Amino acid sequence: MPIYEYECGECRKKFEHLQRRLGDVPTQCPHCAGRKLKKVLSGFSVSVPSGGHQHEPSAACASCSHGSCPHSGH
Repeated sequence: MPIYEYECGECRKKFEHLQRRLGDVPTQCPHCAGRKLKKVLSGFSVSVPSGGHQHEPSAACASCSHGSCPHSGH
């Protein structure tokens, strides 16, 4: 389920909204009950668990001109 960020056009505060199904959009600001809401572009991050999958070198990696392969962990 995606989380979207909205900004209220009345109080200018931002808030997040978890969209549980298609068309599930907020109708009012949780801070001031204003109804002028605008979806804003928000940043995101990706985390990789430690001990995650390591890329196994292939024949193509042997011909890599970059020296050590950044995908093999070497």
